[in-house]
Amino acid sequence: MGVTSKRPSRRTAAAAAAAAAVVLCVGVLVSCTSSSSDGTAPTASPTTSSAGGPTPPSSTATGPAASTPSPPPSSTYAGPPPATAPVVGATTLPPVPTGSPAAFGDGLVATVSAVREAQASGSVPGDVAGPAVAVSVRVENGSDAPVDLGGLTVTATYGADAVPATLLTGAPSAPAEGVLAPRKSAEGVWAFTVPSGQASSLVLTISSISSGTTVVVRG
Repeated sequence: MGVTSKRPSRRTAAAAAAAAAVVLCVGVLVSCTSSSSDGTAPTASPTTSSAGGPTPPSSTATGPAASTPSPPPSSTYAGPPPATAPVVGATTLPPVPTGSPAAFGDGLVATVSAVREAQASGSVPGDVAGPAVAVSVRVENGSDAPVDLGGLTVTATYGADAVPATLLTGAPSAPAEGVLAPRKSAEGVWAFTVPSGQASSLVLTISSISSGTTVVVRG
């Protein structure tokens, strides 16, 4: 009598498939647990700047700024001799008449020896041809130091309103120049544009860079 083979039932096939799925899930779970417990730390990505590359460390120093050394003072003195350096805060002395010595009080003496009417030629740019007054001044240096005559200033006013007179640089002006040595004297002429008939109303003011005093002489 022959043997008849039996086909597996559907229930048996479903149970076998479920068992295979369980085995597969267990394998995957074991693999994940092994990877996370092997001690390897995740690698952090480097911080990048907005340009996409790593941000380099700053190399700017924050120490104190270096100071610029001051240049050494110059040892060259280009002005007049030390004894004739300008004096600040001059004192004006009372006026003296023409022909009288006007002492500055430090050995320097100025004397207006003559005031005369003249005629300006106007040959120098800035000068105006016409009536003028020429003033002759004698300067004596009674001090022990030289005096720079280039630092001698003579100004003038005229009339009842003390109108400033314009100094002429051309003839008949011929101011004293150079350096006046101790115990020496020099003479010069200072001319001003002044209307005719006003010579007697002239008031002169004389100062020097070597003196702290200003003298006044009336015409």
